[in-house]
Amino acid sequence: MAAASAKPGAKRALTPQDKGIGLPAAVLGRPYSKRLDAQGGSPPYRYLLLNGDLETAGLTLSPDGMLAGVPVLPGPLNFRVAVLSDAEGGRAATQRFRLQVLAAPQPPAQASAALPARDSGDLK
Repeated sequence: MAAASAKPGAKRALTPQDKGIGLPAAVLGRPYSKRLDAQGGSPPYRYLLLNGDLETAGLTLSPDGMLAGVPVLPGPLNFRVAVLSDAEGGRAATQRFRLQVLAAPQPPAQASAALPARDSGDLK
């Protein structure tokens, strides 16, 4: 028996396009922004933070899917997001995300010019 094919005009299921592990790392104290995206369903999409404390970490998620802010805590940040397609009566999909916030890179130490000169002394 042949596999059933999708009916013409059928809508694809709404799914988050970002696969959780696909978020680029953030750096502590530096501005970060990444737009989350979805596929299928019918735009416009609306994004909602389901769990995770982004605000304490210095980030926010806007209803249009923009994850942005200046991270204030290093380490992994786990959160879960719902994307809703209001055009389809509130169809929703969820995705867990992990964002790694890296400690700010330290500039290389420079040799100090203020070190006292070594007295070689006179050898007699």
